[in-house]
Amino acid sequence: MTFPRFAIFLAIVLAVWFWPSIFGGKVLLPTDLTWQYPPQTPPAGVTGVHNSLIGDMLYENYAWKTLLRRCLADGEWPLWNPYAFCGHPLYATGQASTFYPLNIIFVLAPLPQAYMIYTVLHLWLAGVFQYLFLRRIGVSPFGCAIGGVVFAMCGFLAMQLIWPMLLGSAIWLPLMLWWIAGDCPLFAGKQGTSRSAAGSDEEQESAKRGLSPSPTVSPSPTETRENQLIKRGLSPFSSGWRIGVGAVIFAMPVLSGFFEIAF
Repeated sequence: MTFPRFAIFLAIVLAVWFWPSIFGGKVLLPTDLTWQYPPQTPPAGVTGVHNSLIGDMLYENYAWKTLLRRCLADGEWPLWNPYAFCGHPLYATGQASTFYPLNIIFVLAPLPQAYMIYTVLHLWLAGVFQYLFLRRIGVSPFGCAIGGVVFAMCGFLAMQLIWPMLLGSAIWLPLMLWWIAGDCPLFAGKQGTSRSAAGSDEEQESAKRGLSPSPTVSPSPTETRENQLIKRGLSPFSSGWRIGVGAVIFAMPVLSGFFEIAF
């Protein structure tokens, strides 16, 4: 199966999987949890909630996205949450994913429906990245298609559907491995992975850490990537001190927020 056909096929598979949300008017949010507390009351005939243990998505993530939209609508940088404690850094919150590029979905689309768009898009990207990685290491097109669908619908990613910030970090692993497995035309400029290409990879990784939806998850794909580099005899620090300086610069927005909390 060629890549364009696979991309279309995967989109159809995901559309069938998420049919109730895409075409049925349902949302990927545990909104029934609001019935647990006054003044909200459940509809007639409803005696409880479906699952009271998945409230993070509603009580935290939905609240963060709501505040993000309000800040941008008011022309403010979404850096501070005045509603938590006596004020709390929003960007420094470990899983708020304030500046994750694909969070633009939550700004442009109606917020309840944005979760469906975000989830389907990320699962589609996960399958596409897996297809490209498998193709690069020599797997047949049919095998790549199977691998892409399986990864996009695997239990590991399905478990992250209630944590969008974790899903937004985990899907990039196949793309990292794709960079390692061979030349990256965007950065290497020639056949084979060279030391200069490895250095460019490291700069891209530093940027990703600064924009990652979840700093608690992004180290896992990063560690896998670094292990692969070591196996291939490549040092992730081959570009010298410039890589270290760049990493510190990109990490400072996150680190400074944690320092503010700590001290």
